[in-house]
Amino acid sequence: MKLNHFLLLCLTGFVSITLQDDRHQYYLIKRLATWSDAQSYCKSNYDNLATVQTNNDWERFNIEAERKGLPATGWIGLYNRVNSWYLNYKGQAMNLSETFWAPGQPDNAGGNQACVAINASGYWLDYYCGDQKPFICYDAIQDGLVAVNFTRHWSGSRQYCQTHHKDIASPLNETQNNELQQLAMLQGTSWIGVHRSTWAWSDSTTPTTLRWAPGFPNNVDHNDNCASANNSLIVDRQCNSKFYFFCHTKYIHKTQTLKLKIKGDKSVFDPAVQSAILQQITLKLNDHGLSRETRVAWKVQQDGSIFYKNDDL
Repeated sequence: MKLNHFLLLCLTGFVSITLQDDRHQYYLIKRLATWSDAQSYCKSNYDNLATVQTNNDWERFNIEAERKGLPATGWIGLYNRVNSWYLNYKGQAMNLSETFWAPGQPDNAGGNQACVAINASGYWLDYYCGDQKPFICYDAIQDGLVAVNFTRHWSGSRQYCQTHHKDIASPLNETQNNELQQLAMLQGTSWIGVHRSTWAWSDSTTPTTLRWAPGFPNNVDHNDNCASANNSLIVDRQCNSKFYFFCHTKYIHKTQTLKLKIKGDKSVFDPAVQSAILQQITLKLNDHGLSRETRVAWKVQQDGSIFYKNDDL
């Protein structure tokens, strides 16, 4: 396609056109590897283990799986951040300095436990964040604890505490944990502000919709903290299991700089007019079939200007 067909605006300036295509290209690597070894291979030879989120991602993923003949399942870049515990203390997120886990805790039973409650013995236990429990707030005005004996899920508990007090309560030391224990003895096992991140993509992409297979994640082996996929469905697996794996790359962004000559009065130096010109160019690009993700920007000259006077006009 010749872009010059629509550059009829006729000063001289330069327009930078970047074709942004963030789609992933997938590669099935037919060699058995643990999740960690698979990630190392992908980072050395491609970009990373595969991130698969959108319908288009899954379509390309499945085409590659079928083309290469994936026999069962393959590692993708999804993993469970089981050691990412932190707490909310007086409105601030903080790393844990001391922990008071019950024996055998945290165990992530069922594969979905990411929030913490304290029991009458002062021990912490991890639970599914959607469970309904009483909770304990920290009140900034009283500079003390408030026990709330009606039940909410963890997020609802924290929201209530933030609205009516300051934040959901968390202990920094044994003394503070004992204070929480006293309230838990009165109202039963109660939510506190300790929680963790859950599933994350290895390339730091924020997870959106995860296509778990029915009944997954289930953490059936108690340390199923890595994910594999096939037929558009994800399952949790032990990270030291060995499977084939999928790597990905992103399509390279291509940038083209065009020289633009226009005839106009001083209004072309108005930022609003310059913005309108870019908008028109973008519309023309889209009309000619370029991606909606195409980015158009003025190329600023060394003196800070966009246009310079052309004596030939």
